[in-house]
Amino acid sequence: MQALIKHLLDFLKSDLRLLWKVTVGLGAVNAGILWWPEITSELPAWAKPSLALSFVFFAAASLTGLALDITHIIWKRRVRPFFQSISQKRAFVLIQEDLLELTLQEVSTLSEALARENRALLLNPDHPVTILLEGRGIIIPLRSTFYARHNEPNFQITENAWQAMLMLDEFSLRDGETLLRQMNRFHRIDDWIEYLPQSHQAIATYLKENRTARETTPPPKESS
Repeated sequence: MQALIKHLLDFLKSDLRLLWKVTVGLGAVNAGILWWPEITSELPAWAKPSLALSFVFFAAASLTGLALDITHIIWKRRVRPFFQSISQKRAFVLIQEDLLELTLQEVSTLSEALARENRALLLNPDHPVTILLEGRGIIIPLRSTFYARHNEPNFQITENAWQAMLMLDEFSLRDGETLLRQMNRFHRIDDWIEYLPQSHQAIATYLKENRTARETTPPPKESS
């Protein structure tokens, strides 16, 4: 009996419209009993209270189902997007902070992608820069390391990091094409550092330290 009742309730919950139809039907029957008692005078004594209780039960179930549906709609369309928006904004702020704290080598690696206007990168997965960028959540693996040996991109800058880089002045490139040419011709960051984002703290600090070192280095003495 309990199993039958459970199956019946599950069936009713699966279709709220059917639940409302049963409720309206029971309401009509109870209204008929109330307004035209002579028609239902031959019903057993237990029938009227049972119909009344059934109407109350189904009415309560219908209202509960309606409330749950409304709550689900509000959650889906209003509440969840609101919290998702807050979470996304927070994640965006955190990724911006991480980007501003990158080292010179890390900025140089990401600048190559900016210059190519492509998030995909070909990196050595065991290189410290790759490990650090992946650990910060700025890049994610794109393919297996097998593809790295065949000169195909194996990492990708995340969407959040990419959008943040495009928005930040600290990642603004002066001349992306020249940067790529210098990177292809040379192997030292000093050979293309002037084309990296000059507003980034890591670049500015490196240039300042080098300038100070040159200014404090005494000129070579002439040989007698």
